[in-house]
Amino acid sequence: MSAPVGNRDRQEKASRMRHALVDQMVEEGWINDPVIEAAFRRVPRHRFMPEVSLEAAYSDTQVITKRDAADVSLSAVSAPWLQAHMLAEAGLGPGKTVIEVGSGGCNAAYLAEIVRPHGHVITSDIDPFVTTRATRFLADAGYDDRVTVILGDGRQGVPGLPDGGANAILVTVEAPDISPAWIDQLTEGGRLVVPLRIHGYTWAIGFEKHHGLLKSRSFRVCKFVPMQGIGVQQDTTVELRGGEVRIVFTEGRPPDADGLEEALDTPRHEQWTGITVPGGVSTDRLLLWLATTLDGFCRLGVHPDRDTGLVARPKGWDAAALVRNRSLAYLLSRNIHTDASGATTWEFGVHSFGTHAEVLAQAMTQQIVYWGRNLRHSEAPLLTVYPAPTSGSVPCPVRVLAKTSSHLSFDWPSTSAANSPRKKEAEG
Repeated sequence: MSAPVGNRDRQEKASRMRHALVDQMVEEGWINDPVIEAAFRRVPRHRFMPEVSLEAAYSDTQVITKRDAADVSLSAVSAPWLQAHMLAEAGLGPGKTVIEVGSGGCNAAYLAEIVRPHGHVITSDIDPFVTTRATRFLADAGYDDRVTVILGDGRQGVPGLPDGGANAILVTVEAPDISPAWIDQLTEGGRLVVPLRIHGYTWAIGFEKHHGLLKSRSFRVCKFVPMQGIGVQQDTTVELRGGEVRIVFTEGRPPDADGLEEALDTPRHEQWTGITVPGGVSTDRLLLWLATTLDGFCRLGVHPDRDTGLVARPKGWDAAALVRNRSLAYLLSRNIHTDASGATTWEFGVHSFGTHAEVLAQAMTQQIVYWGRNLRHSEAPLLTVYPAPTSGSVPCPVRVLAKTSSHLSFDWPSTSAANSPRKKEAEG
């Protein structure tokens, strides 16, 4: 029996939209692997989010599939460009075994296409609502015989792995730390692709395992729903001026946070760096540099409905900020030139408050200037993940960020103990 005309028309429309989306992603450079391209052309993406329109399903944006009572996103299907990027980072091929932490079904279907015909895909989630949906949608799309859905905490690993472990692990929820189970269940030379939170900013990082350690130079800013489960570390937020200003600390509230209300009563110190960037050019690496070189790093936001103008309100992402000695500094930018074509040039600066405002502004300015002169065109830092507590010696990079289960060692290019501005600041 043929499908009803209405269903057939919808299927044909979905097919046209799917191929148009893939054509766009190929043109924009998000897909340059024919195997990944074929997967995106085969998987009926809309079947994994039936509550939204075809237009939403085939737009290059994230689709939220579950929210809590406070309207916080708990589960989502990631934007296609980000899925394609992470699939490429996983480096998979036919016959490989892959674990997905954080389910939904759509990404698992892409993985099943990539590792076919004899590969093995295991997708897990801690939320039974999510695994029930994934199981139903995978079966509806014809992938139930190629994907195993598991209900459980993916941080603990998954049962039933073949000998040797997984060739890749893709984490599709924001992770505050690297789970030891992920390293243990990964084969030597295998890939872990994870949206890792580093001082409040989330980076999709593609690691490769060598001799029990994870290493990467691949960083891309992204946004995912937060990981759930007992023991997942949450950010600490300090609200000032009745909620007008929000300071967010990833590794807990430091003692220096006391007195920030009083700091905002002091005159604002302003310092501009002379470091400029063209409008529209990504400066994500600057945020990573500041987060990994400044003690007391945090993030600053301003509530748009309570904004009195005291603090220059950042647009989009929270501003990079620094708290020390009951004082506060934060990064901002200003448009210093617009040419006849409308192209703009922006300069980085620092605003600061408190009794140590000038010292903090100088510390942040020093790092911005160093990045602008030495690092803006260089490769990303080498990030090595060591188990915590670390046994033996760790090479002396610019920064080691200690998390509960891991130590993140950042080794930036063109830096050393002799020329690092961090060392000069300490000496001065």
